[in-house]
Amino acid sequence: MAFLVLEGLSKTFGHTAALSDVTLSVERGELVSLLGPSGCGKTTTLRIVAGFETPDRGRVLLDGRDLTGVPPERRGFGMVFQHYSLFPNMTAAQNIGYGLRVARRPAREIRRRVGELLELIGLLDAGERYPHQLSGGMQQRVALARALAIEPRILLLDEPLSALDAKVRVTLRNEIRRIQTRLGITALYVTHDQEEALSLSDRVVVMSRGCIEQVGPPEEVYGEPRTEFTASFIGSMNRLAGVAGADGTLAYRGQILRLPPDAAVPAGRAATLVVRPEAITLTVDGGPPPSGRANVLAGTLVTRTFLGPVVRLIVDVDGEYLSVDVPGAQRRAYPQGGRVWLSFDPGAAIVMVPSAAMEDGGT
Repeated sequence: MAFLVLEGLSKTFGHTAALSDVTLSVERGELVSLLGPSGCGKTTTLRIVAGFETPDRGRVLLDGRDLTGVPPERRGFGMVFQHYSLFPNMTAAQNIGYGLRVARRPAREIRRRVGELLELIGLLDAGERYPHQLSGGMQQRVALARALAIEPRILLLDEPLSALDAKVRVTLRNEIRRIQTRLGITALYVTHDQEEALSLSDRVVVMSRGCIEQVGPPEEVYGEPRTEFTASFIGSMNRLAGVAGADGTLAYRGQILRLPPDAAVPAGRAATLVVRPEAITLTVDGGPPPSGRANVLAGTLVTRTFLGPVVRLIVDVDGEYLSVDVPGAQRRAYPQGGRVWLSFDPGAAIVMVPSAAMEDGGT
């Protein structure tokens, strides 16, 4: 049995359904991220696990024990919040040791444990500083160490990096992953930042409107989205909507595109090819590339945006704007308003087929 099990969790606030039958298993030592937009239910899920909210239905099991009715202070979990919530009148060392003092641990043990954690978070020389003397990133490290001091069975992190600037966020998320891996602690991490979730996690749980859309390793969630929401929320995605033919093709804006080899779409059904910007090759000079097995589309270059590692090109294909990413180090001129050709392997695309109810206009 998995270490942490969320079993059919549902929660309603007034007339709003915050969670609907959320079921998830987390293995011992795993870092699992709950990812989604505001209002998707990720924080409500974390609060139920922590014991701050009680589900209307469902259970929270830890190592086979039902914790649903156990108060937060008896669950033995560590929690790190978006806002550091450090005691301003205590030094960093005193903040870290607070939970141990409440638990009436011996003073010698507290000093040893606090010293270990200050070294672990890289703040061995900052133990006597007060929160106002620390940067935001340093304060969040102290908050993390305070959560770890009690040797929690599970570490819960609720948007812990969202209040920090971009460079500090990247550094600290790497530190969180390093510390979590070194300690082998099980962690549940809430974020709306897809890059954060993909870089940190063993598995990502994509949530929308109180439901789980997809669960899987970061590479799978990014490269093989199973729902339209996951495809749209994780990274950028081009959508080429058309009607499937009888021979593994898609009629798209007067052109015929090949579907992926493993796609089985009945002829006449509406379908959408989704393809990542980095999977598309753009050709400017010498006319369209030889098609071979690749799908080729002609268009007009509309804009060029430098994003550092990549250059994002927007191409007008018969009234629909498609995105193409090319390496940022590729220093070449792209003629705005000029004719270009896009090509991609059918196997690089994913097919999304709407349900019959959606095609009929149902819900």
